[in-house]
Amino acid sequence: MIEFPLDDDQKDCLQEVCNVAMGVAGESLAAFTHAFVELSIPKIRSTIPSELASSLGCVNDGGRVYAAVQPFTFKQVECFALTVFTQASIDDLMTVTGREELEIPLEDAKRDLLLKACNAISSSCLPNLSHALEIPISFSEPYSCGECVTLSELVLNDIASWGQLLSVEINYHLEDHPFNCDLLLLFPDVSFNGLTQALNELMAF
Repeated sequence: MIEFPLDDDQKDCLQEVCNVAMGVAGESLAAFTHAFVELSIPKIRSTIPSELASSLGCVNDGGRVYAAVQPFTFKQVECFALTVFTQASIDDLMTVTGREELEIPLEDAKRDLLLKACNAISSSCLPNLSHALEIPISFSEPYSCGECVTLSELVLNDIASWGQLLSVEINYHLEDHPFNCDLLLLFPDVSFNGLTQALNELMAF
């Protein structure tokens, strides 16, 4: 059985911090799509890499998805921001952003849109998470880990070697649109000590 790495106070603190940071990401998504964004309360889970895809309940409707990963470094440990879009979300974004009219191959347009949307979400979330925790967080460019695939087909080789991970998941939905996506912040087990230390220091103020 997997032991949850945070106590109740640490979990509540992380949820509050991520709620703010992910809320800012929602504002960035709203600016990107010119639509009102509805978002859920962050869900914090501890799991193993092989069970991550099956835990994505908000986008797990049996259909195909598009996903991108943005690596970030937290206390010298590589972590990942994973953004997962339903196929209907990408199709909707193509219409909302006018990319259907671009004179480039459809799949290239969708890949470009995937990476831009991922960057709009996670690159606004991560700096705010860094500010809240008072810990520098650097991040790299996002890359695709699955296009028009099932959740089980996502290529998540970077986390396959983790023994355990902590995920913070939030769902974004565009009002009056079929758009539905998940943002997950993924922390490997080797980051747990640094994460709990940061949360304890934050709560001490």
